[in-house]
Amino acid sequence: MKTEIKQNNRFGWIDYARGIAIILVVYKHAVVGFISSDIPISDLFFDFQEMVYNLRMPLFFMLSGVFIEKSLRRRGVKEFVRYKINTIIYPFLIWGGIQISIQVIASEYTNSQKSFLDMIYLLYYPRLIDPFWFLYTLFFIVIIYALLETYFKIKKRYLFLLNLAFYFSSFYIKTDILCINDILFYSIFLTVGILFSKYLLGKKYHQHFTSAKLFLILGVVVFVGQWYWYTNYKGLVWFTDLSGIDRILFLPISILGSTFLLQLSFILDKYDLLTILRFIGSHSLYIYVMHLIVTGATRAVLLKLLGGEAISLSMILVIISGILMPILIYKITERLKMDFLYQPPKISFLKQSLQ
Repeated sequence: MKTEIKQNNRFGWIDYARGIAIILVVYKHAVVGFISSDIPISDLFFDFQEMVYNLRMPLFFMLSGVFIEKSLRRRGVKEFVRYKINTIIYPFLIWGGIQISIQVIASEYTNSQKSFLDMIYLLYYPRLIDPFWFLYTLFFIVIIYALLETYFKIKKRYLFLLNLAFYFSSFYIKTDILCINDILFYSIFLTVGILFSKYLLGKKYHQHFTSAKLFLILGVVVFVGQWYWYTNYKGLVWFTDLSGIDRILFLPISILGSTFLLQLSFILDKYDLLTILRFIGSHSLYIYVMHLIVTGATRAVLLKLLGGEAISLSMILVIISGILMPILIYKITERLKMDFLYQPPKISFLKQSLQ
């Protein structure tokens, strides 16, 4: 498995980074699931989630920006848009529909009470469909960039300033309709990924990303930033509730923290360590669209079997299940030739999802 992944992806570090990011996403939703079920969990589980809460989604958006320029140049704008519809919007609609259906059918066992009418929210209010807002937001941010780059030839520094303005406007324009608030807030992180791509994809810069000295220095800076975040904003749900100077500080804290995780990914890839992370990252899309279904089902089963006993063990098993079961489901459905769950019929699907 290790050799196969290495040969298929010469940028192994990006799958390491995706692996870290998707584990943090599953972890967060596992914690929230227990809390929403009024099940007391260890403070350690909650505190760790709060410590890294500000890194998960900025990292995902930064990673999504790394290959955009390369993909747009190779495909052209029309094929690029078609590709993003196939690889983002299609699984978003299919798995959003599947999740809603399961929540309706198994309503007595879930924390979210849904009806089939909620399917319409996928079109204009995906924030109400749990984690699927990310795919919706990502698609529109990527398409906006592609149009600006293709038809307006906007320079990167102006793109950065434009998205910086979007970021600060998100604290005032808070509507979740069409994910407008998320698009405004997260565009800047995709742009940072685009700006970083020159260095992340250029081999001559890789020695810096694997520098032990830089890793230690950046680690200290990131620890200070994350400690500031944790001590001042433990329990914060919406980033746009930040006020004053912290609206500015959120950017360097989150970008530096995400960069630290990227550097960690480079080091792990260089020395071929913890390759399970790379394997998990190569399946990040499948985990993302399925993990809430799996964690909810696993939590319900474990609580039925164990009751209020061994909550910490149940939490760990829920997290592990939320990461590995979607991969197993994907492998089984792939073997059964059920590709329509992930790609439009008769259209090839490149497995570099979320690039």
